[in-house]
Amino acid sequence: MQKHRVLLFFVSLLVAIIAWIYVVTTVAPDTTGTVSGIGVSVIGDTTLEARGLMITEMDTSAVRVELQTSRATLSKLNSGNMGATVDVSRITEAGEYDLSYAVSFPDTVNTGEIQLLRKSVDKIHVTVCNLVTKTIPMELKWSGQVPDGYLFDEGKVEFSPETLTLQGPDFEVNSIAKAVATFDVSELTETVVQQQVPIFLDELGNEVVLSEVTAVSANEVTMTVPVMRYKDIRLAVDLLYGAGINSDNVKVTLDPESIRVSGDSDIIGALGDSITLGSIDLTQAENNDTFPFQLQMYLPKGVTNVSGEPLVTATVAFTGLAVRTFTVTDIELLNEPEDYEVVLSTRAVTVRLRGSQELLDTISAEQIHVRADLADMEQGGTYTVVASVEIDGNPDVGVVRDVELIITLS
Repeated sequence: MQKHRVLLFFVSLLVAIIAWIYVVTTVAPDTTGTVSGIGVSVIGDTTLEARGLMITEMDTSAVRVELQTSRATLSKLNSGNMGATVDVSRITEAGEYDLSYAVSFPDTVNTGEIQLLRKSVDKIHVTVCNLVTKTIPMELKWSGQVPDGYLFDEGKVEFSPETLTLQGPDFEVNSIAKAVATFDVSELTETVVQQQVPIFLDELGNEVVLSEVTAVSANEVTMTVPVMRYKDIRLAVDLLYGAGINSDNVKVTLDPESIRVSGDSDIIGALGDSITLGSIDLTQAENNDTFPFQLQMYLPKGVTNVSGEPLVTATVAFTGLAVRTFTVTDIELLNEPEDYEVVLSTRAVTVRLRGSQELLDTISAEQIHVRADLADMEQGGTYTVVASVEIDGNPDVGVVRDVELIITLS
């Protein structure tokens, strides 16, 4: 009997608890509760932007609401599934507004059973400004000094983008005149690519720190900073000497005498201390003759002439030598082709000899003989042939420029 009483007691207690739960959660709908930390969001901002307007400030403090509903419904509500929305689509001009907001509930509850009793704030304060778009120039500035033996080529710095587009409130965007990116070339020994965050400046050069509501077309500027190794190179020419000409009686002056070149470290390191530009046949030169050389033709691939001069001029000066002119009629043709009649149009030639004045005074025209070898002439026609000059006794003198004959084969 005692066991039955105990069992009956526990069954009755369980029934009472179930009944209490039913009454609390279902029968009694007038329970009140508070939900805090509800986030505030905006709707209609795209409509606002289409009108050339934007929100620059809004009170986004979390909202707290007091509700009356059943305990079952209240248990399903929290700040994570509720929201507070402000509709700005009706705003048509810049200004400050206090706007009502709507509280939203999750789909899992019946909103008809919920009564909103109280809000922590009745209005949300919103500041609206004119929305503008502006494109500004991008400028570069650098500091520091590259190490000795290296060259920073300012003129070949590349960067992208060259302009930036800003979109934001008029009072902020319109105050900006340009954007600047800076970089330090100290200790650079090769070309590098750098990314820098631009700094925005007003007309007076003061920095303007953009607010979060202003959008920028690019957050970084990519720059290619060219740093090359350089070297000073002496210039030279080869001299082809002739009879009577040697290093003691001729001087060649180059303008410029040296240039500065730049390039990658490996290429510049492989260069010698001088570059030979070409050769000058001194037998074809007279005193103060000049010979131009195109520099770029003699520079290895990948080497840049930093000095900038495209031409090197070589000036020839003879010392201790004189020039004497002779009219020579002793002209002989050698190895005439058998199948052609050879006609020599040139009856006399002018021969100019160079050497010491003492030697030239001992020579007469009768000692000078002009010879033309026709062994390689195999077709008819009129030709200009370079002849050789022989001097009896072979004095230490040389012929200035070539002696030419006009010959016809018919």
